Amino acid sequence: IIIFFGLIFLAMIFGTVVGKAILFFSVAILCFASAFFLFTLKKKIEDTPLSKIRSLAMGLIEIYGEVIPNKNQILQAPCSQKDCVYYKWEIEVRDIEERWIPFATFSEEDLFFLKDNTGFVLIDPKGATIELKAETFMFNPKDALPQGIETFLQERNVSYKSPSGEEHIELRVNEYALFLQQKVYIMGTAGDNPFVAEGTETKNESDIMIQKAKNFFYISPHTEKELVSKL
Repeated sequence: IIIFFGLIFLAMIFGTVVGKAILFFSVAILCFASAFFLFTLKKKIEDTPLSKIRSLAMGLIEIYGEVIPNKNQILQAPCSQKDCVYYKWEIEVRDIEERWIPFATFSEEDLFFLKDNTGFVLIDPKGATIELKAETFMFNPKDALPQGIETFLQERNVSYKSPSGEEHIELRVNEYALFLQQKVYIMGTAGDNPFVAEGTETKNESDIMIQKAKNFFYISPHTEKELVSKL
């Protein structure tokens, strides 16, 4: 990513022909990296059997189930105001030239459980690639912003006004959230649950936490079959 933006910067510095060549090369690198990731992910999904939570083994696993909050540790998505265990929003502003400009991004997650018909297991979503469909919210300069976003901007002394002091025409928020009772597919690493003392649990899955490791960590609202067909 750093290399990609570095090339974009060079494209802005050099002349038209050289700049276009650098930009084309940058886009080609990004497309190749994205295609390689998707190809590798598809192979991992196809080669890793879907497990029932009760029979989880340590290492790379696939599971599918329902999102359950951890001890009532429930978040609330700022725009939709819906209960969730993870949310992310991306703010864009439309300037006086009608261009949408990336402005700020923020995410928050909490531990949660995934439940199937055999049991439930703790999930630490930190570091996961989470595929969710965005819900878009539009705000005019005169609109009151959701409290979470307003607080975020105030704490960072950020204003969505133009350099001349005039407010931007519109503000757009793309919100992604992982809701309670939502069914999701997870590919991650089954490791030790640090919140459970060794030998104190009678169920195998109670001493396991799905987490980020060297392997893929991917969360999606699609089933395994749907993922393979769309990748």
